[in-house]
Amino acid sequence: MSGWWSGELIGEWRVKWRSPHHEDLHSTQLSPHYSGRVQMFNEESPGNLSLLISDLTEEDSGLYSCWINHNQHRNFTLTVTGCTLSESPGAELIKYPGESVLLPCSCTDHHTKPASVKWEHLISSTGSAWTEVSNGTRHHRDRVHMSHQNHPANLSLLLSNLTEEDQGTYRCTVNNNQSISIRLSIKELEPTVKNLGDHQSPNTKMWKEILLSLVLLLVLLVLLVFAGVYCTCVKGRKQNSQEKRGESKHNEVEESVIYSDSVFDRKRPSAGEECELTYSTVSHAKKREQGLRQVYSDY
Repeated sequence: MSGWWSGELIGEWRVKWRSPHHEDLHSTQLSPHYSGRVQMFNEESPGNLSLLISDLTEEDSGLYSCWINHNQHRNFTLTVTGCTLSESPGAELIKYPGESVLLPCSCTDHHTKPASVKWEHLISSTGSAWTEVSNGTRHHRDRVHMSHQNHPANLSLLLSNLTEEDQGTYRCTVNNNQSISIRLSIKELEPTVKNLGDHQSPNTKMWKEILLSLVLLLVLLVLLVFAGVYCTCVKGRKQNSQEKRGESKHNEVEESVIYSDSVFDRKRPSAGEECELTYSTVSHAKKREQGLRQVYSDY
């Protein structure tokens, strides 16, 4: 805020700036509201009676007056445009445990700076008590980050490492007169392969892939062993079948053998007679266990 140029003055004179609350801004004992934010230029340039107020807030709005020797003054009206909050997104935010969420809250004019901002949390289970959200609270310690110090109009809240206790309604209030509410739901992770894979560390995924490869290799070995046993059994059956066929043919050959025997005459020949022998051959086509038949013939 700038004042006015006094021009050339003759003689002794005194200058004072008064705030809308009739506070002397040239005093060495300023109120905490203006402390460190007010500067005058008459010490370096005696004719320049302007007043500089830095880091303006809505509370700085009002009527300022510059007085000279208590009998001359000029009034200046200062209007500081306040922060008008952007509309709430309306839709419910859904997150999972361990994730982070950005709760949006900002002024429509990015050049404005609200005098105060406060975030509060209403737990769904209680539904009655609003609790402040800051790093100073036990539940939210070291999990809250706000960027309004570097970007005054950006009042969004970043909450990391979410838990189920973080769900509920959040309220952003500026200058104790405007607020928006945002609903946050924390859902449990479903035991699906996709979700489990998304939240696993790289080492866990690597060991999982190794284990899966070993299982597949084991299954392949079992299949190979089974195939080998099956082939051995089939080969053995064929060999046994061939052996049985060979034995059957051998038995048929043995049963078809022709046996012959010689039979002598029962009577002894008398002196001078020759002993005649008659040989008879019998073909035997039955089992060997029944014995041989002998045929005798006499002459």
